[in-house]
Amino acid sequence: MNHGSRQGARTVKTCPRSLRMTAGVMLLTFLAWALSTSVGYGQSMQLSKKLIATGWDVADSRRLLNNLEQMELQPFDGVAIDVIGRTASGKTCHLREAFQNQPWRTDSFDDAVSRLRRCRFKRFTDNFVIVGANPGNVDWFDDEGWKAVTQHWQIAASIAKRTGFKGILFDPEPYTPPYAQFCYGDQAGRDDRSFDEYRSKARQRGGEVMRAIAAEYPEITLFTFFMNSVAWTATGQVPPPRALASSGYDLYPAFIDGLLDAAPPEIVFVDGCESAYYYNRQQEFLEAAVRIKGDCQKLVAPENRAKYRAQVQVGFGVYLDAHLTAQRSETSNHSSDDQIGVNMKGGSGTERLRANLKMATRVTDQYVWIYGETFRWWPTPNSSVNRQRWPEVLPGCDDAMRFVR
Repeated sequence: MNHGSRQGARTVKTCPRSLRMTAGVMLLTFLAWALSTSVGYGQSMQLSKKLIATGWDVADSRRLLNNLEQMELQPFDGVAIDVIGRTASGKTCHLREAFQNQPWRTDSFDDAVSRLRRCRFKRFTDNFVIVGANPGNVDWFDDEGWKAVTQHWQIAASIAKRTGFKGILFDPEPYTPPYAQFCYGDQAGRDDRSFDEYRSKARQRGGEVMRAIAAEYPEITLFTFFMNSVAWTATGQVPPPRALASSGYDLYPAFIDGLLDAAPPEIVFVDGCESAYYYNRQQEFLEAAVRIKGDCQKLVAPENRAKYRAQVQVGFGVYLDAHLTAQRSETSNHSSDDQIGVNMKGGSGTERLRANLKMATRVTDQYVWIYGETFRWWPTPNSSVNRQRWPEVLPGCDDAMRFVR
């Protein structure tokens, strides 16, 4: 009804678009601030912002020990590292490949632990051991296989505790096709068991994993590249869990529910929001924070939502490679394969990186993780990484990181 056309009625003036947008951003800013400063189980209301390094030049325990002095000259507060052990038969075992049915022994990693304990950190206060969801060939109903997976998580937590690391960095992404641990359609028993049966079992396994972690390190930080932020689009459908079916991570929220079921109040979770790789506007960071703190609760069982609100932090991933190539699009939505970078908005890649880091550190609860692929910060044997260092190809990027907090 057009009230403005009625005789004697008050004329309603339309608010200018710029004012509406400003009001929307202000509201998002307030909501993100209010959500991020809520008091949790043991979480401080005043958390310093930290930059964590990871990427294709990731170090293992040997390279970390040998290059620590050089590494700590870089603008980070911590690193994620590969931990590699050796079985009694001499075969290597990687915590990145924790989702497999081969049992390991804690002493298989003693050499790596010894090297890590010899590291004398001065700058790196928040370090993480990497656990990956690969090869992901253990069916959720394979009890013997899951005993091994759970043991691998327990070993990871033990290593983090014994070395004084902050915790575990979990990468849920599948890299070993045809397997994908959190995809129902890739499970060996999908023809015999329903999606709901698998969801229930995934939740059970999450609880088993968390009990194993907490037994070793009850105050651990479980940092993830992403939690339910990867499936947030399902939150707008009814019921959200059913809307997950056929998505690539349809079993992941159930696994997270299991982790929450068994998590003691001291444990901190971080949803690292990998989708922030191409964020290029403050509103995108704010909206993501509100989604993680708010909408993503719809993917959590009602009995775990208070715990989720109290113990799950918002984090962001910043993708260095995206700041090497200019883009025509004003937004950061990379809906096509052509988008390999953010819009530089008339400036340099370093200027955009500085702006995006400033926004990310402003909105995050505590952590921003810096991910790079094509260049390096420190020595690496990875032949896929170019020899140049990031400050050589993105001049001033290190200074931008030092002064953004």
